[in-house]
Amino acid sequence: MMLFAQVGCGQTDETLMAKRLWGLALACIGLFMVWFFRVSVLYMKNMDIINEKIFDSKLITVNDYTVKIKITESMFSNFKNDDQE
Repeated sequence: MMLFAQVGCGQTDETLMAKRLWGLALACIGLFMVWFFRVSVLYMKNMDIINEKIFDSKLITVNDYTVKIKITESMFSNFKNDDQE
C-alpha cells in the first residue's frame, strides 16, 4: 500500500518574487553564454576560412598553370614560322 501526502508550500510574496528574479537573472546569463559561444564559433570559422585561403595563395606556383610536354623539331619550326608571319 502506498500513501502520498501533499503538503502545501507556504511562501511569502517576497520570497516568490526573489526566486523569480533569480530565475530571470540565471536565464539571461544562460542566453548570454549561448550567444557568446555562437559568436566565438562563427568568428573562428571565418578566420579559419580566411587563413586557409591565405595559405593556399602562398602555395600557388607557375607549375600550377603550365603543362610540360615534349615537342618535335617540326612542331618547333611550325611555331617559329607562324610567329614570323
